[in-house]
Amino acid sequence: MFCAVTSSPVELVNERNNMYELLQGLRIVEHASFIAAPSCGLYLRQLGAEVIRIDLIQGGPDQGRWPLSPEGSNFYWEGLNKGKKSIAIDMSCHEGRELAAQIITASGKYGGVFVTNSPPDGFLSHAQLTARRADLISVRVIGSIGLMATHSWLTRPAPGELVWSKVKEVAARLPGMMASKRSSHTMQTI
Repeated sequence: MFCAVTSSPVELVNERNNMYELLQGLRIVEHASFIAAPSCGLYLRQLGAEVIRIDLIQGGPDQGRWPLSPEGSNFYWEGLNKGKKSIAIDMSCHEGRELAAQIITASGKYGGVFVTNSPPDGFLSHAQLTARRADLISVRVIGSIGLMATHSWLTRPAPGELVWSKVKEVAARLPGMMASKRSSHTMQTI
């Protein structure tokens, strides 16, 4: 077998580094817990997007999840949130919920992307958020088929909302969606 080299090693390194800038300039807000949805945010961050994570001020439902370090830190949480920005908000009060909605729907050409695994109803629902920003893309990442069988809300996407169980599809489809979302807002379920 013969192998042809068409680029110098330096060019190959530069090409490889550019892969991590594919989503540079894109702002994604994440409000998620456990593994699937935070993994989505991590992969988008690794591809160059700015990811702003909204955490509950009292800690999320996965904060004390095993495995824990001797100091009590959750290994998953630390690993899945590398490179992300984070803001802790008290969402038990109106002001905190309003701040979260403002961050998610903030103006800007490359903003308006929300990654979550929260239920589709309530103040962070796709319907509530698109009332504030019509071109918002909501990505509800569900990682467990068993969980889907026990929670009916996991299988019903809201109009205009995306439900993806394969995290890599988010990264693969997001650039095209960002380019086309300004001209049409359609429901896509994958």
